[in-house]
Amino acid sequence: MGVDLAPLNSHNPESAFVENPRHLRTAMKRLQKAQQALARTQKGSARRHKAVQRVGRLHHVVAERRATAIHRVTKQLATGFATIAVEDLNVAGLTASCPRHGRGSRPQSATEGRPQPLHPRHRTR
Repeated sequence: MGVDLAPLNSHNPESAFVENPRHLRTAMKRLQKAQQALARTQKGSARRHKAVQRVGRLHHVVAERRATAIHRVTKQLATGFATIAVEDLNVAGLTASCPRHGRGSRPQSATEGRPQPLHPRHRTR
C-alpha cells in the first residue's frame, strides 16, 4: 500500500481520497469571537484570564480534532494492509529548482544582484 501525504488529501483504501476536514476553518467563527473578546479586556484582570483560557481551549479542541482524524485514518491503513510504504520527500529541495516557485522566481531589479559603484562624493578617502 502506498500513501501519498499530499497537502490537500491523502489516500484511503475504501475510497480514492480522504478530504482534509479543515478543523480550523470550522472553528474559526467561535475562535474569532473569543479572540475579539480577549482583545477588549484589560490586562491583568480576571476577565482577561478567563478569555485567555477560552482561546487556549478552542485551539486545543482544534488540535485534538486534527489528531483524532489523523489517528482514525492511520489506524484504518494499519489494520487494513500488511505492508505500507511511506516516502519522505524533500519538498523544499524539489521546489528550490522550480522556475516558478523556487529560487530565482523573482525578477532581479537593476540594482539587485550586483553591487553598484558609489558616487564620488560618498566614497571614503
